[in-house]
Amino acid sequence: MTHTIYRMVALLIMFCVLPDAFSQQVIATIPVGHRPTYLAADRKTNRIYVSNQLDNTVSVIDGATNRVLATISVGRYPNGIAVNSRTNMIYVANLTSGSLSIINGTTLKASTLWLGSSPAKVAVNPSTNRVYVTLEAQNGSLEVIDGRSRKLIASIPLPPYPLSVAVDTGSNRIYVADFLCGCGQVTVVDGGTNRVANTIGVLGSTMLNGVALDSRDNLVYATDENSGFYLIDLTSGEVLGEVGGLSNPNEVTSIPGTTLVVEPDTGTNRAVFIDALSLAVKKRVKVGKFPTGVAVNRATKRVYVANRMSNTVSVIQLPSNW
Repeated sequence: MTHTIYRMVALLIMFCVLPDAFSQQVIATIPVGHRPTYLAADRKTNRIYVSNQLDNTVSVIDGATNRVLATISVGRYPNGIAVNSRTNMIYVANLTSGSLSIINGTTLKASTLWLGSSPAKVAVNPSTNRVYVTLEAQNGSLEVIDGRSRKLIASIPLPPYPLSVAVDTGSNRIYVADFLCGCGQVTVVDGGTNRVANTIGVLGSTMLNGVALDSRDNLVYATDENSGFYLIDLTSGEVLGEVGGLSNPNEVTSIPGTTLVVEPDTGTNRAVFIDALSLAVKKRVKVGKFPTGVAVNRATKRVYVANRMSNTVSVIQLPSNW
């Protein structure tokens, strides 16, 4: 923990002295399908995958040209999306067709795995080649899929209506935001046993809809649709602080190499950059209407935001010296 504190202090000093530390700006706006909601970035191929809910498609964006190079048909109402960069496979949760679309990143062909009611969000552990899908239903669960065999290997009961999911590859633990359970908590699942290992109570939260991890700095980030942003210690589960003054935050993601996170504020049409060290909003970048999904390509130092009501993706360039 001492080493973590030293790293965070060093990063804070760096941000204070670098003149362009918060010079993020939109460099491109890319038209995609109807109602783009969530997206995922593959740093190896420099491609970005966007779920278009009303089209039942996924747009494939070339990160070098900022253009759509393919559109892939998937299931009904595609929602959460994740990439396994090691296997070049893309996973799409189809909310109203009870299925998971599995896209081969080389051929851009999709196959279908049938799951259960309301597949919502997806996360991948590339180290174990396991895929995790939340079923956002009254009888909520976390579905565990073997990426190699493409078969369901476990179904873990969760509180009602779980939503976002994130994986800590180091500990092989999976973190799930329990969205509409009324319990204000994050459920922690042991990836080795496929059992619930812990629950993290987030006092004051009512609708946790986003969760992300920063394993290097031992932190969990969570957003609540009503009350804002929460910072949680990865080891102890202690809530370290919160940020208010946000307007319907949706997803959240960390920016590797920094103590910054970014979340789309659907109520203000901004991508909000928060410093987890100081729990302060550092910058608000105007994007399209009703931004929901966010992803980072650490190789190109770019943030991608899905603008649901504009049918676009905003591309934000991060400082080159991060």
